[in-house]
Amino acid sequence: MGLSVPACLASIVTLAALAEGGAAVPYQPMTPPAQKMSAEARPAEPAKAVAPKPAAKTAKPAPVKAAAPAPTPSASTIVYVIRRTEDAWTVMDPTAIEKVADGPVRRAYSVTVRRNLLNGGPPQPGYVRTLNEFDCDAMKFRWRTFTIFNRFGAVVVKQDNAEPAFQALGRGSEEEDIFRTVCDGGGGGSVVAAPSLGLLVIGLMQGWDEAAMASSLSELPPTPEPEPKPAAKPASKPRR
Repeated sequence: MGLSVPACLASIVTLAALAEGGAAVPYQPMTPPAQKMSAEARPAEPAKAVAPKPAAKTAKPAPVKAAAPAPTPSASTIVYVIRRTEDAWTVMDPTAIEKVADGPVRRAYSVTVRRNLLNGGPPQPGYVRTLNEFDCDAMKFRWRTFTIFNRFGAVVVKQDNAEPAFQALGRGSEEEDIFRTVCDGGGGGSVVAAPSLGLLVIGLMQGWDEAAMASSLSELPPTPEPEPKPAAKPASKPRR
């Protein structure tokens, strides 16, 4: 196993080996380390290669955002007002009329908005949604189902017709007015434009609420004016 010789002792080991062999070895002074040389004797250090600086990145142009399209006004729904009183409105959407099979029967919903669902007590607005079917040839009708909703849209009562036989239209009845709209294409009593049938129903109930509140405020007795307070008496001066 050989011994490794440190690099700093390699020149000394070589000189000793040559002296033992009898060979004359000229004197060679050792070169002092570079850090101990004077500035004049110190060899110039090779110039360091300067790495080229990376080219500056050009800023990417900001993407041009397309202008948002102008909002289009919402289309209004034409609602037929079949019958209108101070306490109830019966309305329907004519676009929701459905043809049953290929026969003369037409099916449509009507909505009756009522100022008060009850017969007495404080007004409780709500609405009734009824599904009717009309035989346009025989001029007869039958109701299939109706649902009563309160002002918040919750179901109060729902009932289906247990006797779905067609009946004759009553003269001057609400069903006759709906028949003219469904089968004859009439516009009912009047026509109104609204964003939707549901918003029209909500608007009617809100209008009745505001009218009831204004009526209640007008019935309140006037507030009596406060009586003026008597003037304070001046303080009497103490006697000397």
